[in-house]
Amino acid sequence: TFGGSPTIMALSATSLTNVTGGTVSNSALSCSATTSWTQFAFKVTLGTTFKNLCLAIWTDGLFATSDTFSISEVGLFDGDSLRDWLPNLYQVELAKSQRFFCKSYPVDTLPPTASIGGYVCGPASSTTSIRTGYHFPVEMRATPTMTIYSYAGTASKVTVSGGGDTGAAAIGNDIATTGSGSTTDAGAPYVAGTVYFFHMKAESEL
Repeated sequence: TFGGSPTIMALSATSLTNVTGGTVSNSALSCSATTSWTQFAFKVTLGTTFKNLCLAIWTDGLFATSDTFSISEVGLFDGDSLRDWLPNLYQVELAKSQRFFCKSYPVDTLPPTASIGGYVCGPASSTTSIRTGYHFPVEMRATPTMTIYSYAGTASKVTVSGGGDTGAAAIGNDIATTGSGSTTDAGAPYVAGTVYFFHMKAESEL
């Protein structure tokens, strides 16, 4: 705990009402923090023209050495009833995120980390095309922007099976919200029948 009381403010609200734990002051809920976990809840009436909803938590108190401030189980719900904390399953939360961003790398590995398994691989059908695409884990929000990475982590390149990187302009091709159909490079660096492998990321953020 620390000196002062943390305050929660609903910036788009036309009214704010305390439900439990706090004290309403203007358009903010003042919460008295202690060394024990305490539940705070409020309800707001939103204006008819609001575009974004921002929840801000701050304090005017000063942190002393070894002070901590912990927050857990935060939720925004439609309605005026206090609900139990029922977070999404990990798989559901991941799938919701993958509508906006996905990758061939493991969940906790950032692109373009080098020497990571799980890559896409397939033979070239011509000097400009590897007829191997990528099927996204879930359908994305909109047609994404795709980036290709070699096994060494270099953008716009692919890796020759048993060799090094090649090309300089590799891109995903035939891209839709469900995946890509092929990988191409207009510089014609491929050899038909040779196997290549690569990683990718796809972004469809708002």
